[in-house]
Amino acid sequence: MLCLAGVAFGLAGLVLQTSRRRVQRLAPQFLWMLLLVTVAGLAACGNSVVGTTTSTQTDPAPGTPAATYTITVTATSGAVVHSTSVTLTVM
Repeated sequence: MLCLAGVAFGLAGLVLQTSRRRVQRLAPQFLWMLLLVTVAGLAACGNSVVGTTTSTQTDPAPGTPAATYTITVTATSGAVVHSTSVTLTVM
């Protein structure tokens, strides 16, 4: 993971040494690349278990329990605030 971070910082140094116009053009691509490298690194380190393991599941039905839920969605733009309620039914 440290190696990937080193590559990312190295590429950042190359981008920062270029012209301002080129930096503005490459910045979104660099951020996407950095995000993908980070996600790949986390996925690679996620479940590294050596040997054979068995897991016992204590909850046979994980997830959201079946019910009807009310969700409040609020949007804000400046001083304007709008809210609405949405009903979600989980079966």
